[in-house]
Amino acid sequence: MINKKQKTKSLFQSENTLLVTTRVKVLLALLVGLVLSLLAVYVAREQYLGSLISQTETLATLVDKERVSSLVEDDENAEGNERVLKSQLQEARSVNGSAHFLYLMATSPTGDVYFLVDSENPGSESYSPRGQVYPEATEALKASFYTGKSFIEGPVTDRWGTWLSVISPVYNTAGQQVAIIGMDLTPATYYSVLTTAAVIPLIGALLVSIVFIATDTIRRRRQEAVRMRSELVSIASHELRTPLTGIRWGEEALLAGKLAKGDRETLQTMYDSTLRLQESIEDILQLANWQAGRNQDLVRTSINIGQLIDGIYATQKLPAAQKNITLTFGQDWPEELLINCDGQRMKRVLNNLISNAIKYSKPSTSVVVDYQRVDGQHLISIKDHGIGIPKREQEKVFAGFYRASNAIQHDASGTGMGLYMSRSTVEQHGGKLWLTSETGKGTTAFIRLP
Repeated sequence: MINKKQKTKSLFQSENTLLVTTRVKVLLALLVGLVLSLLAVYVAREQYLGSLISQTETLATLVDKERVSSLVEDDENAEGNERVLKSQLQEARSVNGSAHFLYLMATSPTGDVYFLVDSENPGSESYSPRGQVYPEATEALKASFYTGKSFIEGPVTDRWGTWLSVISPVYNTAGQQVAIIGMDLTPATYYSVLTTAAVIPLIGALLVSIVFIATDTIRRRRQEAVRMRSELVSIASHELRTPLTGIRWGEEALLAGKLAKGDRETLQTMYDSTLRLQESIEDILQLANWQAGRNQDLVRTSINIGQLIDGIYATQKLPAAQKNITLTFGQDWPEELLINCDGQRMKRVLNNLISNAIKYSKPSTSVVVDYQRVDGQHLISIKDHGIGIPKREQEKVFAGFYRASNAIQHDASGTGMGLYMSRSTVEQHGGKLWLTSETGKGTTAFIRLP
């Protein structure tokens, strides 16, 4: 037979497994997104740079090869050849909006790289006249005059700015390389292409992760609702059946005439069972009321908390008197303590905490409700001298349907929902509820409210 503790453990294990599974899914989604992002960047880079090289190679075939050869040889028609080639470069630049500079370069016998034709007009700050040496020429650029291969360099920085330079060879009619054609572009477009390629897969991965998390949240809430309904039925069945059995046994004994007149032991059993039944019913009704109103707005009014606690003390007199427990206010309790809160809900919180303090207190001790003003907020404490809560379980008791192990051993009745409902209510008020406890010495519950 599976007991309630085992059931709860199984449910928590199921929730933890679901949480781990979701985390693994999110991690895998992000990892796949990262891999796809890197792959997309690589593909986008190759495609973009390939298209640039294709453009310069096309331009290299369109310029007048004979005029380029003549200009390199510096023949008598140099000025006319330069004028025609400049016009061709300017026309090509007007068609290709991405090209910032277009130029032809050659190399001297000494290895200097110089401008042959510049698409810029004389008078421009960026104009380089024919024969002007380009001292910023890199080794790769110098080598391009001999390799016969197109390549892309950069981004590189020279006197005119930072550029992505695309270089292709220019051949004469005999198939010999005589010059290079260069196209300079600002790197902004290049970076934009790479960024777009990188971001899209990552956004997709993030969206998938959000879907996983949202699905997990919905599933866990459904599981929590199912768990709570299951636990409520189980607890209600147990908590109601046990005292009813005691009452029925006593009644059967009375009807059968088996009791001697004044059999106080049997009557006491019936009385205790009745009290336990009443307590269980109240717990279940409280849970039902809380479930019905948990999503409703708070009805805040100015509440005298001292009077509220006085009323709770009056209803708890009998169970306190049975254990000779004194119910008092602390020395620092103000004459009139007004707090803006939902009176009905706060009454349930305080009643639950005070009732717990009485239930788990040792006989002939006291339960003290005290008050402090801390950092502009209200701090209410309920202190008992009871069985305490094991340190490893002090936070667990705020989970729904969880009861401390020593409380179960103490044979105290309850649904294990009181502290869960109380904390939820206090948090609705923008406050905080926590415990400090020491096994065998007692527990203090703290409520902080704005």
